[in-house]
Amino acid sequence: MQENNSGFALIGAAIVLGIAILGSAYLLSSSIDRASDQLEVAFNSIKAGKPGAAAPTPSARPGRPDPSKVYEVAVGTAPFKGPKDAKVTIVEFSDFQ
Repeated sequence: MQENNSGFALIGAAIVLGIAILGSAYLLSSSIDRASDQLEVAFNSIKAGKPGAAAPTPSARPGRPDPSKVYEVAVGTAPFKGPKDAKVTIVEFSDFQ
């Protein structure tokens, strides 16, 4: 039995590897270009005296509790520590799985 050593498989693998290397180099280059553009904008805004101009202000997350509001929570027959008529009740919600 004789093996086929024509080299087509090796040439094909080298071409695929070369395309993969070129593609990843292109993606890395474009990523570095975007990052350098963002750094330039940030540097220019700091230089102009506007430190908050580079980064957008994060919006408040929806569905979060208002820290200045007093919430009524029905505890029912849940176990508790301390007197029943305490001025402050701390309720812990947990899920044991």
